[in-house]
Amino acid sequence: MPRVSTVPATWVCTLLERACDLGLTPETIVGEFGREFQGDSSIDLAKLRDPQARVPMGLDLLIWRQMIRQADSGFGLHFAEQKISDTSYGVVGYLAKASDTVGNALRRSIRYHRLVKGYGHTRFLESEWGGAVVKEFGAPLDRAVAMATEMFLASYVTLARRWTGLPIAPTSVQFQHQPLAPRAEYERFFAAPVYFGTKQNEIFFDRCTLDIPLIGAEPMLVGYLEQVAEKAFSELGGPESMEEELRELIAAHMSVGDLHIDRVARMMGMSSRTLQRRLQQRDLAYQDVVDEVRRERAVSLIGDEGLSIQELGDRLGFAESRSFRRAFKRWTGESPSAYRRRYRGQPQRRHHGIGLHDGRGDNLADGFGDTLDNRDETGLIAHASRVAELAGLYN
Repeated sequence: MPRVSTVPATWVCTLLERACDLGLTPETIVGEFGREFQGDSSIDLAKLRDPQARVPMGLDLLIWRQMIRQADSGFGLHFAEQKISDTSYGVVGYLAKASDTVGNALRRSIRYHRLVKGYGHTRFLESEWGGAVVKEFGAPLDRAVAMATEMFLASYVTLARRWTGLPIAPTSVQFQHQPLAPRAEYERFFAAPVYFGTKQNEIFFDRCTLDIPLIGAEPMLVGYLEQVAEKAFSELGGPESMEEELRELIAAHMSVGDLHIDRVARMMGMSSRTLQRRLQQRDLAYQDVVDEVRRERAVSLIGDEGLSIQELGDRLGFAESRSFRRAFKRWTGESPSAYRRRYRGQPQRRHHGIGLHDGRGDNLADGFGDTLDNRDETGLIAHASRVAELAGLYN
C-alpha cells in the first residue's frame, strides 16, 4: 500500500504539456521536485509515458506553483477549456466517457476520484432537483490550489459539453476563494451564476442535465473499465475506504429520508447487488450501517437544544417522531429527552458528527441543501424553464 499520495502519470503529462506552453521545461520542473522533496531525488521522465504509472502528488502541486508564475489570471478556466481530455484522467476519464448519461459520468468520476487527485474532500450529493460535485478543503487555499480547483470544476463542464455535443451549463457554481480572474470570465465560461468566498467549492447540475445521454456511450466497456478502476482503487489504499464513503453518503443524505440501497449504490457508481456483496465481504449489512450512522449522528446532535426532538428525528430521516424515539432508546437505553437532560449536566464538547463537515463542525451539505430544498416560486419557474429549454434541444 503506497505511503505517499500519488497521481496518474497521464495527468502529470497533461500538466507538463501545458507548462511547456508557458515556456517551462519538464527537465527543470522534475529537477526542482527532486531538490525540494528529499528522498525523491528524481523522476524518470520515461516513466511518465507509462499509462499505468503513478507519481508522487507533490509533483502535481509543484507544477501548478511553477505555472502560476507565468500564467494569466484565468489560467484554470482556460486550461480546462483548451487542454483537458478523457485521456488526462486515465482509466477514470475513459470510464466516465463510456457512461450512458452525464449523471452517471459524474457519479463514476467522483467514485474513483482519488485515482486522479488525492487532496481535498470530494463528494457527489444528489436530490430530486439534481446533483452537485462538492470539493472542500479544511484550510485556506493558496493561489496554486485555488487555480487547480477552478480547473477541476471547469473540466466537468468542458467534458460534458464535448461528450454530449450540447452547450451544457450548470445551474450555479461556488468557490471557497475570491475570484482570481474578472468575474465576467467565469460567467462567460460557465454560463451560470458564480459565487465566491463560500464554505465549499461546488458545481450544481439540474436533474434534466444529469439525464442527458452521452454520444459515445459504451455499456459493454463500462463493466470492464470498472473492474480496472476497482483494482486500482483497492491497490491505492488509504483512509477513504468503501465503507467510509458509504457512511459519509448516508450522513449527507439522511435528512432527505430516501436511504434506499438502490439510490445510495447509484451515487457510489455501482449496483445495489455489488454494494451488498462488498459489505458482506466485510461482515456488514447495509441497514446496520445506516443504523450505526444514525445512532452516531443522533448522539452528536442531542446536545443542541436549538433542535426539538421532532426536528432531530427529521434530520436523521425518520418519518415519525415516535419511530425516532424508539430507535434512540434502543441505541442508548434512554429516551431522547432523558438523554438530553443528563447531557446538560456534563461539560460541553464540540461534536463534529460523521457527515461532510468543515473545521468548525458545520455541515458541508448545508449550502447544497439550501439550493435543493429552499427554492421559492421564482426558482421553481426557472427550473421548469431550464427543463423546457433543454428538452427543446432534442425536438
